Amino acid sequence: MLEVAERIASGSEVRDLGGHFSLNLHLREPGLVLRVHQPFVSRQRLLGLQAVRRHLASVGVQVAVAIPWEGKTVFRCADRWAELEPYIPHEAATPSADACTAVLSDLGTIDRHLATFTGQLTRPVIATWATGSALRRWLAATRDAVAADRDASHLVEQLVAQSRTVARRWVPARDLVCQVIHGDGKANNLPRTGAGELVALDFGFAARRPRVHDLAYSLNWAIAVLGPTATDQIPVWIKTFEAGTGSRLTSAELRALPVLGAAIALYRPAVSGYNPDPVNDLMNQTGSLQKAAWWLDQ
Repeated sequence: MLEVAERIASGSEVRDLGGHFSLNLHLREPGLVLRVHQPFVSRQRLLGLQAVRRHLASVGVQVAVAIPWEGKTVFRCADRWAELEPYIPHEAATPSADACTAVLSDLGTIDRHLATFTGQLTRPVIATWATGSALRRWLAATRDAVAADRDASHLVEQLVAQSRTVARRWVPARDLVCQVIHGDGKANNLPRTGAGELVALDFGFAARRPRVHDLAYSLNWAIAVLGPTATDQIPVWIKTFEAGTGSRLTSAELRALPVLGAAIALYRPAVSGYNPDPVNDLMNQTGSLQKAAWWLDQ
């Protein structure tokens, strides 16, 4: 990776920007970002995401549009695919009720623009989208992984019961407004420039999904950063999202929202069985049980 960075910008200072699903190097002098993706991210997926970003740029959203290197916008870096993008200076808001309101408004704006995207986009290998049947499948593996621990096993059974409720109340996608969504709406991914312009970052979870899934994901994020009392703000945040999209949620979307909220909350503990230390990982996710229970009570 450093060898490719040197070829792109010889002698440039390099800063690691971090990232879970890609390795990201800021090449300071030319103001570029070299983004090297995990082996499971396909070239087709990246080309689709580039088309999504170009679409957003065409309607005035500040977004990193891929820059060709040696004639290609997707190129090899050892055994992985990589991209080169401009670095957009930005700053994420400190989590607060007002910051969460801004994120829900911005997410609605992004989804309004994405609703007119008609290109092809393959789905990500890893995403927080989970049906009730998928949750139960993952929980079966987690149950086996923690079987020797009584407390962890008890927690799994509670999670299984919640996943059954999710499956029973599931609203099929055919009844919902579906489009390409951002998939990861939170303050770090929807920051602002110094001039106050919205910047859209990190499309790793972007996919053609029910629009209300995007809302449910961001509401879960807001509850996670502000605490359980943030649930009082959810009616306001729903209206804020609707104002951003320019349309009201349908009755089917309103029915689906708590089910999707619970499914998103259950995703993380459900996959604990795939963690190297499944018992410890699962027991650190007890808050997800309470969050899912709250959603399912709505």
